[in-house]
Amino acid sequence: MNTEPWVTAEHVAQHLGVAKKTVYRWPEHKVLPAHRVGRLWKFQLQTWMNGCTQAAYLQHFLCAAHFESDLQRKASGTSGRKRATPEGFLSLEIPAPSLGEQDKLIAGFSPADGMEREAARLHQSAWAAFELALFTPAEPSAA
Repeated sequence: MNTEPWVTAEHVAQHLGVAKKTVYRWPEHKVLPAHRVGRLWKFQLQTWMNGCTQAAYLQHFLCAAHFESDLQRKASGTSGRKRATPEGFLSLEIPAPSLGEQDKLIAGFSPADGMEREAARLHQSAWAAFELALFTPAEPSAA
């Protein structure tokens, strides 16, 4: 009996760092195990990853400049609207070092990821203070 949780397209997109629209295209090309429940799609992310690739490793790999350039070479269409086909995407090889090696590779990103989260929090706080200072009506002075 398979007890793996089914997850939403939003979860898959966030987990892998891809657009939700991309995830919705994957079932028709049999890229990712999926099941439609009414209007909703549910995905089996762990089955797809099959214990050989960690999500963080895959996410960083998909964002790597060399992967993007390889994907662009597979793209077709006019120069302003070139798109990679699912077949082109699937034809690209993703190196899968051992899980231990993947852990080592992505460990270097942990401090940077923490700094990015902290920077985003500080940025949001600064915007809130900015808006509060500019857009809050001044209190009437006591006469």
